[in-house]
Amino acid sequence: NWLQTQANTVVNGWEKLEFDVAIPSAEPPNQPAGGHIYQTVTLFVDFGVSPSADQVSYIDDIQVEIPVSCTTILDFEGSSTSTAFQYFGSSIDGQLGNTISNPNPTGINTSATVYQFSKPANSQVWAGAFSNPSPSTPLVLTDGGIMKIKVHSDHVGNLAFKLEDSPDGGPTWILQQPIEVANEWVELSFDPSLPSIETPNEPAAGHNYNRVVRFFDFGTAFPNDQTHYFDDIQTCD
Repeated sequence: NWLQTQANTVVNGWEKLEFDVAIPSAEPPNQPAGGHIYQTVTLFVDFGVSPSADQVSYIDDIQVEIPVSCTTILDFEGSSTSTAFQYFGSSIDGQLGNTISNPNPTGINTSATVYQFSKPANSQVWAGAFSNPSPSTPLVLTDGGIMKIKVHSDHVGNLAFKLEDSPDGGPTWILQQPIEVANEWVELSFDPSLPSIETPNEPAAGHNYNRVVRFFDFGTAFPNDQTHYFDDIQTCD
């Protein structure tokens, strides 16, 4: 059995308490709970305290949070985690994009350097850019996981994330996520266990990939030049 206590510090408001199962129990046998499976949860509000009047407390959302381990594919801060992206489907077809100083180092992304993505007016709706050369670290999805990327756009839109050039025969894979906040860094997650939205409509999980392709405002035509930024491409388990 394992027991730990945490102090609640907020009155008449919700707060989140965390209990670290790697810490030894506060009662015998004074061992951690990590590494075991449990079927029963027992809760004591005001443990060890005798109230002078009736008390009412509320509890919600009991969760087990698994630590996340992420591998950085590209963060554009050093040679081993940087590459260029080659444009296609627009008037700058064949040109390479470039890294720039972070135009808005706030919120979830205060890093020094990010990648600028340009989309000229009247580009094809499938205009994008692919990594050229391929990143030094391939995207290893043999154990599943989630792919993450931080993006910054001056308008609400979307980003399509595509994987190509699988050395183990994985299918070409693409998934799209909405960008719901403008003029701020947001992090988008892409689940490779989901089927691709294009043929052959298979998941990417279980394979490795060398090439990354980006499409901002995928499937959308704009009459004006567009500029977006992205950073911190990771695979997380």
